[in-house]
Amino acid sequence: MKATRDATRDLVLAAIAHQGGEWTPGRVKRLYAQHNLTHVWRRNIRRLLAQLCAEGHLTLHDSPARRFYTPGGGE
Repeated sequence: MKATRDATRDLVLAAIAHQGGEWTPGRVKRLYAQHNLTHVWRRNIRRLLAQLCAEGHLTLHDSPARRFYTPGGGE
């Protein structure tokens, strides 16, 4: 199971580095679907994005209406 988590984490990091832009659970879910990764729960995607943010890979943009992440740490 850890290998799968590491592989999906690497997939997301590579996509973020290559594509840039705003990242939401929906965008990650579409990325997973493109790579035939199905049945991934949104809460797990949200957890991954928060972890990548805590590690400095992403910056969180949070408002009452919308939450998304962008590449790079800090504000």
